[in-house]
This record gives sequence, C-alpha cells and structure tokens, in this order.
Amino acid sequence: MHTRMKRVFAVCGMMVMLVLMAGITAVPAFAASEGAYIADACPSYKNPETNEVEDAGGESSAVLGQAMTESAIYEKALVEVDAEGNTFVTVRMQLMDNIENPRFEENGEELSAEIVQEDFENDTTDFRMAVKDYHSDFKCSMTVTAMGRDVVFYLNFKNLQPGTGDFISDMEPAAEAPVEEEQEEAATAETAAPQIEESTTEPAEENTGIQEFDAEGKEVNSETDSAPQPSSKMGSFGIILAVVAGVAVIAFCVWYFGFFRKKK
Repeated sequence: MHTRMKRVFAVCGMMVMLVLMAGITAVPAFAASEGAYIADACPSYKNPETNEVEDAGGESSAVLGQAMTESAIYEKALVEVDAEGNTFVTVRMQLMDNIENPRFEENGEELSAEIVQEDFENDTTDFRMAVKDYHSDFKCSMTVTAMGRDVVFYLNFKNLQPGTGDFISDMEPAAEAPVEEEQEEAATAETAAPQIEESTTEPAEENTGIQEFDAEGKEVNSETDSAPQPSSKMGSFGIILAVVAGVAVIAFCVWYFGFFRKKK
C-alpha cells in the first residue's frame, strides 16, 4: 500500500512540475528583433536604482543637475540590432562646445564610443557603441568646461519604435516595435484615457458639496470607485492554482478508485 501511495504522489509531483514549467515557458521574450529603432533617450541625474546622486554636486544640485543632463542629451537615440543579435546604441550629445570627453559605462564596464556624425552648426556629436542590453541603466560622465570638472549621470532608453530618424544607420527599420514597448504603451493608454460613460435617459443627480479626489483625479467617495479592482496577476495566479487543484483531484481519484477501493 505504501508503495502505491508513493507512486501516486510521484505522479502528482511530476504533473505539477509540468504545469509550472509550462507557465514559465509561456512568458514572452522582450528582446528586440533585427533592425533599427528610434528610442526615447531618458537622462537622469540620480541613479535610477538607488535614487541617489553620484555626482559631486550632491543632492542639493539635483534640480539643476537634471536640467543640465537633459540639455546635454538629445531627446532621441538610435538602437540597432543586427542579424547575430548584437545591439548598438547611438547617443547624440548636444552643447559640444561646452562638453569634453563624454564616457559611457554598462554594469561597471566602460564602453567604446565611436563618433559617427558631427553637426557643427547645431553643436551636436553622435556616439555609437556596442552594448549588451539596451534595457540597462548606462552610467555616463562628461567634463563640463564651464565648471571645470566631470559631471556624472545616468541614461536609459524607452519606447522603441521602428525607424532611423536623422541618425546614420546601415540597417533597415525593424518590422515592428519590441513586445514590451507595445504592452507598455497599451497599459499607459488604458490608465491615462479618461473613462467616458454613455449618457442615459435619466439625468444624473447633481452632486453638491465638497468632493474628494485621489492623486489621479478620480473621485474616491463614489460607489464605483470604492470597490477594489481585480488584479490581472491575481487572475493568472488563480488559474495556476485551479490547474494544480485539478491535477490533485485527478490523482486522488486514480488512487481511490484504482487502488484503495479495489483493495477493499
């Protein structure tokens, strides 16, 4: 009897592992496909992970430092992925008459930046470098001649869209935007779009008195807002739990009708 029970539990364990592995392998990959993309270049005077200022200016210079880094970095960048999956990023530095020796790091490793284009009329220079992952938070530094010292800041890239803009690229624009960018835009549009309800035949009651609103401008004392909204993550977790429970029930039935009841 104990041997049969061990076999039943072993079968149940294997089935649960298969279900979990299927859920893991179903997670979509977020890597960009071959081609060229235009991305938003997002500079940050603070380290995005620690939210701390690593520049010598310190926390008291955070506002001024953020404005300075945004002035030094062009708002768009070029991200390229070749047929072998190698990724290249081109960053456009502005105000080059006031900047010297720009440097870039990825995860503590200094990147080799090549000048691919200079625009003396607009005072810009494009730097192209091979990177491991365009999702990284790139640590940057530049010597500001007016200050006589290096300024440290960070840079990341978001919202990739197929195209090359006015950057120099030998690659064709990608066929479509990366998966994670499409999902992010859809989620942003869904949360940002105002909820407009269709008018009914009965006029809405006039709301008098002071109304309370949350940080997003939604009324917090309405009946519709008081109910908690279900989480998509909880829904997925519930599906997994239901599948696991179903597997356990099937295993119990196999044991009861195939072994226990038969023996009785």
